[in-house]
Amino acid sequence: MRILIIKPSSFGDIIHGLVVAGKIKEQLPEARIDWVARDIFAGLVEASALANRVYRFHRSPRGFWKVCREIRGDAYDVVIDMQGLARSGFMTFAARAKIKIGRFDAREGSRFFYKVKTPMPRGPRPFHAVEILRQFQRPLGLYDLEPSKLDFPESPEVTDGPPPGSILLFPESRRPEKEWPHFFALAERLAERYPGRPISWLGTGENELGAGKEIPETLVDHRGKIPMASLPSVIREASIIVANDSGPMHLAAAMEKPVVAVFGPTDPAQYGPYPSSRPTNVSIRGERGDLAKVTVESVQEAISAFL
Repeated sequence: MRILIIKPSSFGDIIHGLVVAGKIKEQLPEARIDWVARDIFAGLVEASALANRVYRFHRSPRGFWKVCREIRGDAYDVVIDMQGLARSGFMTFAARAKIKIGRFDAREGSRFFYKVKTPMPRGPRPFHAVEILRQFQRPLGLYDLEPSKLDFPESPEVTDGPPPGSILLFPESRRPEKEWPHFFALAERLAERYPGRPISWLGTGENELGAGKEIPETLVDHRGKIPMASLPSVIREASIIVANDSGPMHLAAAMEKPVVAVFGPTDPAQYGPYPSSRPTNVSIRGERGDLAKVTVESVQEAISAFL
């Protein structure tokens, strides 16, 4: 069976899609899975070793039409649109396939491009994002299996990355309102409590670390030094990951690493590390969704429970 999965973005959404693709592959080991991903995330999909081919989508009108032509040039048994938006719906329309499956909650008119829609997850709302994607197993005649650990066997190692056992801090998120403002204070506390433990500050930002404050000796700035495809290999060797509602948080949870996630305006019941029942997945949310009300002490206490 040849399957095309359309899930171009974002970071966390692609991790969720890979979690489900792993269970599809487990039940259909002979299936060939191809994937449409944004160019900045394509390396991550390739590192998972779940996709035979990754179509790199460059986010521009020209890039959109280019990837549609590439998709059109092949033939599939099934197309799965995990995105459920107008852009991914048109990609589904461009693909040649016997069956086209989309989300039950598809938006922006994308539902008109599907022959089959997924059922709604069982149980009470709100549904976690992974629960929604798990339903793609059912129209394929598969069991709705619980996700299992992702290994990312093709993730390239980095020679100058954080040493094994490091505490990894990911202070960034796609939206500024989801960024907890006390990460540097947390780093100071952790450096004082665990003087022999390396702490790595990761992300893409270029602003001054600590805003003029003295940097703890064990805190190393690795921003911009770790390629996307190498993040799994770095996370694999870490002792714990601390992050906002962001892609690295979902990646750590999918790899079954201890993760402490800080939440404010978004609901961890929908967007938290999955599954919430796993003891290594901890979410801390500010009172009434106010991120600034999450205290350094509460996050440090959660970290200390693992270390």
